[in-house]
Amino acid sequence: QTFVYGDLYRYDVEKNEWKLVSSPNSPPPRSAHQTVAWKNNVYMFGGEFTSPNQERFHHYKDFWTLDLKTNQWEQILAKGCPSARSGHRMVLYKHKIVLFGGFYDTLREVRYYNDLHVFDLDNFKWEEIKPRPGCLWPSPRSGFQLVVYQDQIYMYGGYFKEVSSDKNASEKGTVHADMWSLDPRTWEWNKVKKTGMPPGPRAGFSMCVHKKRAVLFGGVVDMEVE
Repeated sequence: QTFVYGDLYRYDVEKNEWKLVSSPNSPPPRSAHQTVAWKNNVYMFGGEFTSPNQERFHHYKDFWTLDLKTNQWEQILAKGCPSARSGHRMVLYKHKIVLFGGFYDTLREVRYYNDLHVFDLDNFKWEEIKPRPGCLWPSPRSGFQLVVYQDQIYMYGGYFKEVSSDKNASEKGTVHADMWSLDPRTWEWNKVKKTGMPPGPRAGFSMCVHKKRAVLFGGVVDMEVE
């Protein structure tokens, strides 16, 4: 059986203590969503829900904020929000939430995304950044990572599944090993040349920034066995 959680916990670093927080008006249970923190709020978008018998599957496109002073959730009903998805990634650059990619599965069809959306926390508006003609742009994916360092957003890896219209054909999964940088001042993507000993193709890993370096750990890749 699958059980999807909708509970909220707080960890106090100084006391080394976990606390279960009861929060009014909380969002429905979900996994594979994303959150960022800004000032006294946490912002959350998307995710997926699976029923215990795995017969029902649902993707969310709701956008929520949690007030960290009152522990109250509130849904943000802003126009132009991204479509329903999970496996996307979200980072904070200055006063903007930057969201990229993810996937959508209705059991009848699967879609992987490479769209770029920005939520301005000053004026509470979504904007989709469209590729300019002839510019470089990453391919659709989920399960990648984004990290912010100064005025660059770096992306690594991820997963993409090509779904054939032929019912008998097997679905082909691709695990990415490419690295990109996004300039949030111009919204231009550039491919980053990998030197040294870069990680191989992978998805579902973690990445964070410490001082002048990004730290990557783990991940998964499926190997085809002949």
